[in-house]
Formats: sequence, C-alpha cells, structure tokens
Amino acid sequence: ESEVVTLEKYEEITLKSAEDVEAFKSSVFGKNCVAVTAEGFMGCVVACDGKLYKISRSDCGEEIFVDFMKYLFSDATKKTLHDKKTLARELRSEGIVCENVVFDTALAAYNAGPGNVDKWLSDAEFSADGKTLDKIPRYSKM
Repeated sequence: ESEVVTLEKYEEITLKSAEDVEAFKSSVFGKNCVAVTAEGFMGCVVACDGKLYKISRSDCGEEIFVDFMKYLFSDATKKTLHDKKTLARELRSEGIVCENVVFDTALAAYNAGPGNVDKWLSDAEFSADGKTLDKIPRYSKM
C-alpha cells in the first residue's frame, strides 16, 4: 500500500553558504532525490532522505548557487524530475549538464495515456479485476 508523503514530514534546511552546499553534497551523494527548480533558476528545492533542502540565488550568491546546481544535476545524485527534456535545455543555457535522471514524471504521464491504461486493465498481469491497476509496467530505460 502506498503512502502519501507530505512536506510537513521533512526537516527544512536552507543552504546559504559554501559550507552548507558541501554538507548537502556529502549527505545526498548517490541517493535518489526529487528536485524542483524555480522559473528562471532563481531557486531550487530538493527532497532527499526526509530532508527538504532549499537554496536561492539571492540567499547564497551566484557562485555558490551555480556550484550547487552543477553538483545536483551531475551524475553524483539520482534524480526524479518533471519534463527532463525542457529542464535539460534550460540547464544547458546555464552551462550545466543534466545527468542520472532515473524517473521523468512527464514521460510517465505520457506513457500512461488512456490507450495504455485500458490495455493494462485488460491484462491479468497488471489488473486482477479489470478496473484497478495492481501495478504499472516498468520500463528499464527512458
């Protein structure tokens, strides 16, 4: 049974210094993170291991913020994102490469369109009653 996770369960940590960013790096290395960026890359929120890391250009300055973004979107962390294609294009404009994305919610939503859901519902491997999906097919690569 799945659990709804609310932000109240997360410890909030605001990153404001180079030391904060270094502590973030050691804390999330190799872990799966959910990252949300603000429009225009003015800020970012990262959920990982029960912590909600927040950073903004205005709080920490340009150099520290760019260092954080380069690390976050490197292959050092696994990421769940929405619309990786658009985000990667925006990151490239900032000189940042987007790597190690393990799940793209936009791609998942597209894949699970009405035609696929109907097909999965009619397959006993995915739905015992034909009305509710017991599991969703998993694809090995995006």
